[in-house]
Amino acid sequence: AETSMMLHLRPDLVKMDKVQDIHKSGLAGDATSASAAIGGQIVDHVAAGFAGLVEETSRNPLERIRRQ
Repeated sequence: AETSMMLHLRPDLVKMDKVQDIHKSGLAGDATSASAAIGGQIVDHVAAGFAGLVEETSRNPLERIRRQ
Protein backbone atom coordinates (compact mmCIF):
# COMPACT_ATOMS: atom_id res chain seq x y z
CA ALA A 1 0.00 0.00 0.00
CA GLU A 2 2.78 2.44 0.90
CA THR A 3 4.53 2.03 -2.45
CA SER A 4 1.26 2.53 -4.32
CA MET A 5 0.49 5.69 -2.35
CA MET A 6 3.95 7.07 -3.08
CA LEU A 7 3.53 6.24 -6.78
CA HIS A 8 0.34 8.32 -6.70
CA LEU A 9 1.66 11.20 -4.59
CA ARG A 10 5.36 11.41 -5.47
CA PRO A 11 6.26 9.04 -8.30
CA ASP A 12 9.58 10.83 -8.71
CA LEU A 13 10.73 9.37 -5.37
CA VAL A 14 9.91 5.72 -6.19
CA LYS A 15 12.55 3.53 -7.80
CA MET A 16 10.49 0.60 -9.03
CA ASP A 17 13.61 -1.06 -10.44
CA LYS A 18 14.81 -1.47 -6.84
CA VAL A 19 11.50 -2.75 -5.41
CA GLN A 20 11.30 -6.39 -4.48
CA ASP A 21 9.00 -8.74 -2.62
CA ILE A 22 11.21 -9.38 0.41
CA HIS A 23 8.64 -11.26 2.47
CA LYS A 24 7.53 -14.27 0.44
CA SER A 25 4.97 -15.09 3.13
CA GLY A 26 2.96 -12.04 2.08
CA LEU A 27 3.20 -10.67 5.59
CA ALA A 28 4.40 -7.27 4.39
CA GLY A 29 2.76 -7.34 0.98
CA ASP A 30 4.28 -7.36 -2.48
CA ALA A 31 5.60 -3.95 -3.46
CA THR A 32 6.27 -5.19 -6.99
CA SER A 33 2.52 -5.07 -7.71
CA ALA A 34 2.21 -1.42 -6.63
CA SER A 35 0.54 1.09 -8.94
CA ALA A 36 -0.37 4.77 -8.90
CA ALA A 37 -4.01 3.84 -9.60
CA ILE A 38 -4.23 1.71 -6.47
CA GLY A 39 -2.41 4.42 -4.53
CA GLY A 40 -4.94 6.99 -5.68
CA GLN A 41 -7.82 4.84 -4.46
CA ILE A 42 -6.15 4.39 -1.05
CA VAL A 43 -5.39 8.11 -0.71
CA ASP A 44 -8.96 9.04 -1.68
CA HIS A 45 -10.40 6.58 0.85
CA VAL A 46 -8.17 7.77 3.71
CA ALA A 47 -8.81 11.44 2.86
CA ALA A 48 -12.58 10.89 2.85
CA GLY A 49 -12.38 9.18 6.24
CA PHE A 50 -10.28 11.99 7.66
CA ALA A 51 -12.66 14.63 6.24
CA GLY A 52 -15.56 12.82 7.90
CA LEU A 53 -13.73 12.81 11.22
CA VAL A 54 -13.01 16.53 10.96
CA GLU A 55 -16.66 17.23 10.10
CA GLU A 56 -17.91 15.16 13.02
CA THR A 57 -15.45 16.80 15.40
CA SER A 58 -16.45 20.29 14.25
CA ARG A 59 -20.05 19.62 15.33
CA ASN A 60 -18.91 19.31 18.95
CA PRO A 61 -17.82 22.61 20.51
CA LEU A 62 -14.58 22.59 22.45
CA GLU A 63 -16.48 23.93 25.46
CA ARG A 64 -18.02 20.48 25.85
CA ILE A 65 -14.65 18.99 26.69
CA ARG A 66 -13.91 19.09 30.41
CA ARG A 67 -10.43 19.23 31.84
CA GLN A 68 -9.83 16.67 34.51
